[in-house]
Amino acid sequence: MVIEAGTGRTVATADSNAPGGFGYGANSVTISIPGGNIAGVVKDTYFNVLGGVQVTARNAIGNVEGTAVTGADGSFVLQNLAVGIYNLTCSDPTHDTLVTYGVISFSQQTTTVALNMNPSVVGNVHGTISDAVGVIPGAQIFLGNGNGYNFIQTGSGLYGTWGLGEIPVGTWTVTVSAPGYVTQSKQVTITANGNALLDFIMSPA
Repeated sequence: MVIEAGTGRTVATADSNAPGGFGYGANSVTISIPGGNIAGVVKDTYFNVLGGVQVTARNAIGNVEGTAVTGADGSFVLQNLAVGIYNLTCSDPTHDTLVTYGVISFSQQTTTVALNMNPSVVGNVHGTISDAVGVIPGAQIFLGNGNGYNFIQTGSGLYGTWGLGEIPVGTWTVTVSAPGYVTQSKQVTITANGNALLDFIMSPA
């Protein structure tokens, strides 16, 4: 028998009476290889899951063999792909297009991949840290997304000012701590090309 290279689709037939031993006569046997799945989760580079991402599987010559859209949890499944090697393209309006090469679909198996897209739309946040008397220099600012990633600025400036830039759009938690004060946390929404204002008035510990 002869298998169609790189696809796993219906292949050649065996016939001892045909020239070269292969044919499609009454004595031939047709072989078909079941396809497989490619599944995974799409996140950004700050570990936020991404819903609504278009995931496209293309074969070695660029033909589209399957598409899926990620759910709210970032998951997707490309089902019943012929056995072979695929390039996966992930695209959405707020992230750089991601192409992952050489993902293999195995017969009757699910190949699992983890895909991370780089945000293309970002914004900034800034503010002042003070108490009832005046500004607080040297406070520590942590900006996190709850998924294990923090932007960190080690200290507010001489006049209590602080700022962080190039932050992906979305909701983040800002936590401020300073010696002698109660640690505070607030949420801030980062918008595209925006510059959110977030001030803190600290209370003595």
